[in-house]
Amino acid sequence: MFLHNLEISNFRAFKSVQLNDLGRVNLLVGKNNCGKTSVLEALRVFAGNGSLQSLLALAIERNDTGPQGFLEGDGGLKALVAGLFKDYDFENNSKIVIGDTKQGKTVTIEYVTDESLDELRVIGHYGKPKKIKFNDSLRSSLTLNSAKGEKPPTPLFVVRAKNNNDQELAFLLDEISLDDTKKKQVIAALNLVESKIKNLSFIASESVSDIFEKINSHKNILFKKRIPFVRLANSNLNIPLNSMGDGMHRILDIVLHLVSAENGILLIDEFENGLHYALQEKLWGLIFKIAKELSVQVFVTTHSDDCVSAFARVSAETDEEGVLYRITKPQQADEPHFVRRYSEERLSEALDAEVEVR
Repeated sequence: MFLHNLEISNFRAFKSVQLNDLGRVNLLVGKNNCGKTSVLEALRVFAGNGSLQSLLALAIERNDTGPQGFLEGDGGLKALVAGLFKDYDFENNSKIVIGDTKQGKTVTIEYVTDESLDELRVIGHYGKPKKIKFNDSLRSSLTLNSAKGEKPPTPLFVVRAKNNNDQELAFLLDEISLDDTKKKQVIAALNLVESKIKNLSFIASESVSDIFEKINSHKNILFKKRIPFVRLANSNLNIPLNSMGDGMHRILDIVLHLVSAENGILLIDEFENGLHYALQEKLWGLIFKIAKELSVQVFVTTHSDDCVSAFARVSAETDEEGVLYRITKPQQADEPHFVRRYSEERLSEALDAEVEVR
């Protein structure tokens, strides 16, 4: 699904915010705590069709678990719910709406209570409505709302500000191992840093720390971590990818998720982390190219002027639309967030005039 517009109401810090006329690649900028990451989280709820699993994942990452955690009766469930609503006020707030209202594709989350009811209702953009009854346990709610064989309508992959772990990346590489085109796209991305790389694999191996732990604990470590290794041209040596620097791992993280998100959505939080500014323009070029070939819609956050400049140059040179949105937090809590949209032409003009867009 390609989103043309995104509306978010009563979610996290947002009273309301609208991103209109979305592009293939969308860059979100703004000051700290303006809501950039919350936009990515809202997209996760939308792509997951409002599943309890998607809500639970967000709550865990934000530590919205309450003093007793999720599994301790209704208090845990309400802690989960409260963190989703603006100002944690789920009992008196209006319902959460996330999606494209113009297309009629939205997820709504609403707290319902009367003499006989005390529940959360989630209506997705497909499938049956889901209900979370607060007098039930979390395990009961997960079981009730998990339809066997039901897959989210929109594939979604997330590249976090801190790199995903090697075990997740190994799984993604396994998934595309028989697709020569995608494997070549991943290698091409690594070649941005080291042109001699000709192959990549995750190999089960023991790190020095694992071996040290085994020696000191006198225990066998049954599970061996899989570590990324590369093979250079004219060499038979397996070289640990992590020895080539954080930038190499960041590129692998981004591109593996990108090729896995075919016909779906890719979210990248803090794009520039670990990347030298000289690499960013080349990586943007690959992202635009692969996103078009695989029909992926990309949403990215950044704090970096270098990232914005590189994005502007690449988006001006490609036939796929790149759009920048600057999000500004309102002065009054009950006001909507202000969003300024920069198309490719306006962004180039603003940068040429040295207008701050970040």
